[in-house]
This record gives sequence, structure tokens and C-alpha cells, in this order.
Amino acid sequence: MTLQSFIKISTSDNRSLPIYQQIKEYILEKIATGEWRPNYKIPSENEISEAINVSRMTVNRAFKELTEEGYLFREK
Repeated sequence: MTLQSFIKISTSDNRSLPIYQQIKEYILEKIATGEWRPNYKIPSENEISEAINVSRMTVNRAFKELTEEGYLFREK
């Protein structure tokens, strides 16, 4: 997976949703379609925030909510 696929978020037509929600929906779409399978390592918060030019805390919120909802797990 390249970070270029996250560019879709920064150019999305759905500007009514907050960016963190767009990130969540993008990740959930990848999981739902099977493109991202269990134990797939997604890009880091820093990598995504740099790719779409948003605060790392915006990406952190998306990751945190997805983790709380059971879609992601995090390792250090």
C-alpha cells in the first residue's frame, strides 16, 4: 500500500465530514473490501499525516476510535 492512496482523502468531494472521519471511512473501506486483511500493517500516524497534510492528532483520533471499535490493534 502506498501513501498515495490516502491522497483520496485530501481531495475528497465529501468535505462535510471531518477529516478524521474520512480517514476512518477510508480504512474501514479497505478492511471491508478485503484489501487490508487481519495483521496487515497500515501506515503510521506520522506517514499519513504527512501524506495528506493534516495534524498527526487528527490521524490519532481516527486510529484511536477504530481501535476502540475493534477494527485496529496497535503495537509499539
